[in-house]
Amino acid sequence: MPNSSLCLLLDTNVWLEKYLPWRAGHGTVLALLREADLQEIPIAFPAQSALDVYQRVRIENKRWARDSGRLDDHMAQAIKRLAWDCVNDMRDLATAVPADSSDLYLACKHRAVHDDLEDDLLLAACQRAHASHLVTNDRKLLAHSPVEAVTPRKYARTPKSWHCPWCAHSSREHRLSARLAQDDLRIVGKRLTGFWIQAL
Repeated sequence: MPNSSLCLLLDTNVWLEKYLPWRAGHGTVLALLREADLQEIPIAFPAQSALDVYQRVRIENKRWARDSGRLDDHMAQAIKRLAWDCVNDMRDLATAVPADSSDLYLACKHRAVHDDLEDDLLLAACQRAHASHLVTNDRKLLAHSPVEAVTPRKYARTPKSWHCPWCAHSSREHRLSARLAQDDLRIVGKRLTGFWIQAL
């Protein structure tokens, strides 16, 4: 049965740590998502985050391919398919939170506290989704969020209802994170060379 008392809304920067495995927080985000799945904690994201993830995955992978001398039409198409796979994975793992004029109204109200429209739309999404927590790496959002805001790395500081084993056993967390990162690097590598396998 889903945990009705909790709902996590993940910022775009958290999703990017999942889909760009060379980022430092990759393993931690994977551990978070697996724990949320085990505890049946609903996850959400602002619908506009899908576009941000799609574009950033394409840009960063194209940069890697260009720098390594591997960027050709075939590789560009592979990277495009990878970006679409990331968006579909988001849809599988979480619920997209739509936006309309009322969200823009709320975002403008947040301006007095946090003067950044993109972030304020994220805060409005938290309210629309009735999220219990915003998960982000943005320091300003951590201070200004209308709901409790945490980073993926600080679950030891969150309520005990999280029951997060990764922070309670740091050595195991480090080993698991390293293994998960290796697995995802292998998957990304296979995707970019045309060997398509099921995403995590």
